Amino acid sequence: MDENYYLNRPVDAIDIFISCYSIFHKDDKFQLFRPNEPMYFLDSIRADSGLIETLEPDQIALVSVYKDSSAIKLGGIQAKNGLIYFTTKSFARTHYWNYFKSKSIEYQKAFPNLKNENQVIYILNGKILKSNIEAELFGINDSNFIELTVISSDRLKNDFNISDKSIGVIVKTSIQK
Repeated sequence: MDENYYLNRPVDAIDIFISCYSIFHKDDKFQLFRPNEPMYFLDSIRADSGLIETLEPDQIALVSVYKDSSAIKLGGIQAKNGLIYFTTKSFARTHYWNYFKSKSIEYQKAFPNLKNENQVIYILNGKILKSNIEAELFGINDSNFIELTVISSDRLKNDFNISDKSIGVIVKTSIQK
């Protein structure tokens, strides 16, 4: 095999193999998830408790807990012991950044990527967001979104007395927080 040839080529495809062992081998000893635990999701992907335990508290933006019939309604009978969604800050940030880009050309121009977000201050329904920003903005969607306005540092200083950020983003939703 010519290693140099393959090292300098772009990847054409990736094969993913998924085991169907548990479908064809009905052995109760094999279980991907522990049967007596809640059903866990990390950034909308089913996870086991071992993965959840590796999370640091400062990585988590939001935790949603469902019990009893609410859990079963969302996750089926496997969620009989509860259902817990963990949303990381990075997942939430990417989620609202993509959503806001789809709603505002000015936002798209001001933030072509997330690396400059430390220069941004978000104002949600008149409230200046200083902490837990990702959790506050993650739930914004078409059912509650009203308007997004990007404002300059001058307006930030004059209207909100904020001088340590270069750009402000004012978001209005139908849900008052």
